[in-house]
Amino acid sequence: MALKSEPQTSPADLTPVDEALELLLGGINVVVGEQTVPLDEAVGRVLTAQITAPMDVPALPVSAMDGYALHTEDAAADTPLPVTRRITAGAVTDTSP
Repeated sequence: MALKSEPQTSPADLTPVDEALELLLGGINVVVGEQTVPLDEAVGRVLTAQITAPMDVPALPVSAMDGYALHTEDAAADTPLPVTRRITAGAVTDTSP
């Protein structure tokens, strides 16, 4: 059984529930017990306890990505939108326009 890669076009093309459930459950690995391993050997493993960072990283509420924000009502087709502010990385600003 393999997942269908083409877009679904009608209910007849959908994977039956029992087949989908079998696919999902077949990919689950049950975790039994605990082991302590070095961090570089922990790839692909699952934590058995919650870990909390001792400090926020980064220390300020900043975005990790560049981008634009807009209201969809302002985004009419073929209408240029002005850049109203530039906020540099790490800058602290209020949310008012």
